[in-house]
Amino acid sequence: MTLVYTYDFVFFSTPKQKEVFYVPLFIEFLMLGGAYALHYFMVPERWCRDARFVQLYVTGYIFFTIFLINFYFEASNILYYTLKLNAGNYNEDDDDWYMFSHIWKK
Repeated sequence: MTLVYTYDFVFFSTPKQKEVFYVPLFIEFLMLGGAYALHYFMVPERWCRDARFVQLYVTGYIFFTIFLINFYFEASNILYYTLKLNAGNYNEDDDDWYMFSHIWKK
């Protein structure tokens, strides 16, 4: 799969497809990999063995779970905007999906 995506990225993708699909997905995979590293190496709980709060609520597994849920949500957004781009329904006003915005902002 990595070879197929790399081949598509290098030879067939347009710059807009790279911006909408590959760059955000790469960033999300980096964040998910960092969270998995926290989980695998048990980073917060390893150095705070006596802190009960850290042992119960601030573990690497919690961080990994939060980032995994975030990855699923952002991957669905990435897929949605990629499908819009490939169907020809994408405009520049939709290009703020990865930026921070408030719920009450229209």
